[in-house]
Amino acid sequence: MANIPATRIGTTYPINLCEGVALFPSMGQLQLFTHTDPKPILRKTKKRILLWRFEGQVSYEFIAGLCGPSYAASMLLEGETNDNDISLTVKEDEAAAGVFVGAKVVFPIVFAVESGSPRFSWKHGWSVKWKKSFSISPKPEIDLLKMLIDLIKKLMQEAKKSSDIKEGEDLEGEPKENKEKKPEDRKPKVSVKSWAMFDQVENQFGQNKPGEIAPEPKLKISVNLVPLFPELVAIDKGLKTLWGGLSLGPNFYFIVPVHIRLKELAFDGTAVENLTTQGKQISGSLSGSGQALEQVHAKVDHTVGLTFGTSFFLSISVCKCFSFDPESPMLRLDEIFGWELTTNPHCTGFRNAIGSETSPENPIDSCDTGSVTVVLDP
Repeated sequence: MANIPATRIGTTYPINLCEGVALFPSMGQLQLFTHTDPKPILRKTKKRILLWRFEGQVSYEFIAGLCGPSYAASMLLEGETNDNDISLTVKEDEAAAGVFVGAKVVFPIVFAVESGSPRFSWKHGWSVKWKKSFSISPKPEIDLLKMLIDLIKKLMQEAKKSSDIKEGEDLEGEPKENKEKKPEDRKPKVSVKSWAMFDQVENQFGQNKPGEIAPEPKLKISVNLVPLFPELVAIDKGLKTLWGGLSLGPNFYFIVPVHIRLKELAFDGTAVENLTTQGKQISGSLSGSGQALEQVHAKVDHTVGLTFGTSFFLSISVCKCFSFDPESPMLRLDEIFGWELTTNPHCTGFRNAIGSETSPENPIDSCDTGSVTVVLDP
């Protein structure tokens, strides 16, 4: 019997879509970056107070980028071998998928203090010799990329609870030509808003399908129908005088499930036979003793799907202190009719040294490429 200590498998950790796997390998993933040289905010200045001289300089650098569409995934495998049998447990599994834009601003700062020592010579008279006593050069930064990811996740999680219904409000600012028309001839506006496509899941391995973890980026479009009904418009305007509002209508979801499945495992070049997964447990058999294992190689399939969903929302708020925001359960075509457009599976290989809980510098290994065509998965 030999123990297999916790070993990380997957893309780089912490997971990062920019260092992930392209969802559509034939297209690749977009990676657009821009970087500006340091630009001064406060130019280099020196101020002297008696025998102390202070020096300061502040500048900024801007970095921005676009990543995706791609997925990133990571998990720990831990277990043991018993003769030819091998059993593993999946821990700390997480995956993210989608596309996003982010940016970071860095503020290089230079601050130094010099102390002066009086000097006297018959030739030059009195002078001051300066010596640097203290210097610091921090680089505080605002990671807009991380802020954006956290914001997208929060927006997607809190969308149902949102009481800020001013987004997309166009009724108060109707065009002049629209106001001059008779009420029955005016064309009401329908407000539309959407969220970004990004999703991250944790501890989901094997919950829905054996050996699978599946983030589901969604694009949510909310259509406010209040402008179509004069009675509701009057209620909405009345609530606006109380710093509130009314909106209701359908939500439309474009859902892109990314199914990431563990396909094969191999240790030191020997494949695990009869590989089975149940929940977070993986079992199989190795030809050989299974002693002193050094390397693990995993093959992972991923497919990209497309399905649609809809729900109905209602949002009422008064004075920004009271809000009522129910939303009906989402109806999904894949769950009702079993309809989901999906690509053929594409294989990606990952490798690491046994017992390493950190990702190697190049975690992606060779794997068969597979084709990418759209099929209907009933």
